[in-house]
Amino acid sequence: MRFRNTFVILAVVALIGFLVAGCGKQQAAGEKIVIRYAGTLPVNHHLTKSQEYFKKVVEERTSGRVEVQLFPAQQLYSDKDLVEAVPKGGVEMANLSLYMWTGLSPSLGLLAQIGAYSDADHFHRVEDGAPGQEIIKDLEEKGNLKFLGWLDFDNGYFFSVKPISKLDDFKGLRMRGMGDFESVFIQGLGAAPVAMSSSEMYMAMQKKTIEGAVTGATSYVERNLIEVARYPLENAIAWGGAFGIVVNRDFWNKLPPDVQQVIADAAREVTLKSREEAQKANAGAWEKIKNTSGVTVTKLSAADEEKMQQIGREAGSKLLADKLGQERAKQLLDMVEALRKQ
Repeated sequence: MRFRNTFVILAVVALIGFLVAGCGKQQAAGEKIVIRYAGTLPVNHHLTKSQEYFKKVVEERTSGRVEVQLFPAQQLYSDKDLVEAVPKGGVEMANLSLYMWTGLSPSLGLLAQIGAYSDADHFHRVEDGAPGQEIIKDLEEKGNLKFLGWLDFDNGYFFSVKPISKLDDFKGLRMRGMGDFESVFIQGLGAAPVAMSSSEMYMAMQKKTIEGAVTGATSYVERNLIEVARYPLENAIAWGGAFGIVVNRDFWNKLPPDVQQVIADAAREVTLKSREEAQKANAGAWEKIKNTSGVTVTKLSAADEEKMQQIGREAGSKLLADKLGQERAKQLLDMVEALRKQ
């Protein structure tokens, strides 16, 4: 009898231990869920506003069960630091500049191709279509992430401390670019690429450590770069400026399915909202730029613009082939071309 009682007690203890361990794999139903959501853009930027919208929607739809804590403007991590922080769980969620992730996930280089896209609509078709799905799969596998949605940062432009009105004006300039694909493009123009965080651009151009940068018109205005780089080049070199909303995979897997669904739905809404807001913000930024005293807007000739786009296509396709192999790179670029006109 004593042996039987001992056996029963041990069985109950083992069952309790199993149930407790199982509960550790997922958030308990009534437990408060806290999500730290990192961003890198200024507090007034439209992508920071998108974080605020996401927070509002998720907290309302979960009746306060989920708390989203916002950390914009690199309060937690810079663009470069997020490449390590998110996969390791240093923060649960983030808006990422995906151009910074091409080293980890080379297929993202497809979105960083200069001259490959006709306009923002073409770029969005690639993001939303089969090429985008392949990019997401690669990023999720290599980055320990759950990808929730695309974000439109802005179109990409050159802003400089010196006037640029023809291609030869790029020669010898030190230019900040985002990631290795922009770097090879800058090299192709005869300039010297410099890697640095977006928060460092103002001081670097003020001190002439660099003489220009690639960024969006919205960032140029919100970061007050308009004070130190008085020569914006109006020719767009990139569309959309691929950003993404991601969650650490380990954290995501512990969330209850209903919370996962709320987050996924909110992220889809943010994707569509960001595309609308990006174009509005871009138009507003250029209006301010052109009406600011002391700022001289320049524009390349049609011939020089086509040469610039060709330099981007050649440099980008070569780097993509180096990273993925010639056959795979061609396959992805052919998919982009097939989506040019819909």
